[in-house]
Order: sequence, then C-alpha cells, then structure tokens
Amino acid sequence: MKICFFCIGSGETSQAVAVCKVARAKGHNCVLIATNESGSIYAKSSGIETVEYLKWPIRVGKKDVGYNPNEVKEIIEQSASDVLVICNSKATSWGFITKRPNTKKIYSIDSNWLFSQYKDVQVADWIDTYFVTFPERVFQSGLVGNGGPYTISKKILEKIRPVGFVPSVKKISESEKEEVRTRYGLKHGEKLVFMYCGWDEEYTQKLIVQYAKAIKGINRKRCYEKMKIVYAGKIDFKLDDAYCDNNYLKNPSNFQLVLSASDLVVAHQGMITLSQSIGATVPIISNVPGKGKYYSGEYHASYYETKILSSLNLCVALERFQSDEVIGNTVKKILFKKEERAKIVNAQNGMNALAEENIINHIENNL
Repeated sequence: MKICFFCIGSGETSQAVAVCKVARAKGHNCVLIATNESGSIYAKSSGIETVEYLKWPIRVGKKDVGYNPNEVKEIIEQSASDVLVICNSKATSWGFITKRPNTKKIYSIDSNWLFSQYKDVQVADWIDTYFVTFPERVFQSGLVGNGGPYTISKKILEKIRPVGFVPSVKKISESEKEEVRTRYGLKHGEKLVFMYCGWDEEYTQKLIVQYAKAIKGINRKRCYEKMKIVYAGKIDFKLDDAYCDNNYLKNPSNFQLVLSASDLVVAHQGMITLSQSIGATVPIISNVPGKGKYYSGEYHASYYETKILSSLNLCVALERFQSDEVIGNTVKKILFKKEERAKIVNAQNGMNALAEENIINHIENNL
C-alpha cells in the first residue's frame, strides 16, 4: 500500500511524519507533500520521500492567488498512491484541494472540532473518515451536548474517528532526564522550565521576556528550588536568566527530549506542543489569545480548544500577556504545590494512546 500525505503547516507535518513512521515500519510506502519549508526540512530529515509545493494562498483584492488546486491534484495523482491523508481537512476549504483526487480512499487528520461550523472551515463530503487527534473522552467533552461549545452535524459526526493525541510520546528514562539537566547545568532541586511559542511568531519575544522576568522575580525570593528557563524561538537579544538553544532544539528528537525532561512547559496554543506535553506527563501552561468575537474557525480554535483541555486538567490555559504577578503565581502553583501538580499529571496519565497505530490499522482494514 502507498500513502500520500498532504500537509498545510509545520504542526500538520509533524503529525504526518509520526503516522508515516508507523506506516513504513509496517512495510507501506509513503510520500509527503509539504507546503512550507520547515515542514519539508523535517520530513526529509526523517527520511521520508518529500515533494515540495511551497505556495500559500495570498489574498489579492477578492481573489486567492499563489497556488493552484489543479497542480495539487496532479501532484497527488502522480504519486500513484492508494490512499490520500490530508493534514488537515481545512486544505479543502482553503482551496488547496477542491476536487476529489483519484485515490481509493481519502482521510484527514484534524486537531479540532471545527468541521463546517464557519465558512473558512468547510470540509469536503468526499473525505471517507476524519481522524481527530484527541482521545474519545476529550473529543466528547468539546460537544454542546456534553457542555462544550461545538455543534457538529450528525452527517459529519458519523465519519469522525477520535484516535488519540498525535504525535504520541514515549516517556523518557531517568538517565535521559539527567542528561538534559547536565546539559543545562541544573543543580539538585532546581526546576527546568521549557518555553516554546513558535519559531517566528510576532508574540514570541514578548511572551518569553515576560515569563523570564516573572521567574527572575521568583528566583530572587527563593533560597532553594530555583528555576532555569530553556527556550526555543526567535529572540533578537540575550536574556540574562534564560538560555536559548535553537540549534539543538530544531532537531525534533532533541526538542521532544528536553520537553519531556522539563518540570514545566510554557507554550503558545499550538496543539502539537500540547499533545507532546500531555503524552510526556509534563504540566504545561498554554498561552491563548483572548476570547474576542469570532467570525472564523481559525480564530475560534485557539481559545476554545485549549479551554476544553484545561477544563479536563490536561493543561493550564492562561490568556496571553497577564501581569507578572499572575504569571508568577501560576508558575509557582504548578511547580511547588504538590496537589496542583498532581492534579495535572494524574489527568495526563493514560492519555497517551498509540494514535498512529490506530490510524494505520483503520486504513489497512478499510482499503
């Protein structure tokens, strides 16, 4: 069997690579179509055959230009694949794929509840199954009937299959944790705070600087159990109390190792970092944009999806750019109050299903 993955972003590429590795281990051939450079680099470094389509829709007047769905369809069909996996289904709404390509089966991998609830997140009815990267209990919690904010039509619900968080994460050993602590010079009792807010997001610098300032203030008042920040992301200047390790952390394996060895992760609302932290049972503060007035799925997701995970104690959702006092108190509560930390870790335990295997098994059984 040959599987073609079409990816519309870096996070989606990370998910595709994770599933692709399982498929290849089971003897299947895979090809990945990347639409951004960082995703392409990651896929190639993982040894996956990669086709680059580095064009993104650009709005000029009232028209989307810069890409051609006919070109995308042709690339997919030239791969001669039995199965197409679209990462994620918004690729059909955003115009990358407007007609069903000539493959036997078509699936999507989605990290949201947005299916056709806004004009910019319409999904194609020719997708056979939507794999949703949440455990069943988490997915159900997001639906209106269970107290969540999302209403999904019965027609679409019948085609949704929750599979668990992707990528799934294996817990690291104590010796691996010690290797990370040694790398960053942590003393006995010191806490490692790992920060990642996107490689080049406009709010990255502001968030990292704000947390560094808050943690520096806490460290001044503590004689023991101090904290050290290690971060990945674009910063134009050096921070006295935080260590930037971009070159090392751009390797996905190193990124996951440091994240898993941390005592606390601080991130933007990215679902991939959230999934990795939950799988590694590391408490995470997810900094989300304010609630606002939502007119599209793209903006709606960042707030509500993270709030659902927070309501299940899988993470702590904090609206961006709180005061130093709020940030400091949140960090201290998670790191130093045993009952608060245990509440998160206990909720995270058992959430790390073998989601990639679930996806491939379903594809194999339905070809």
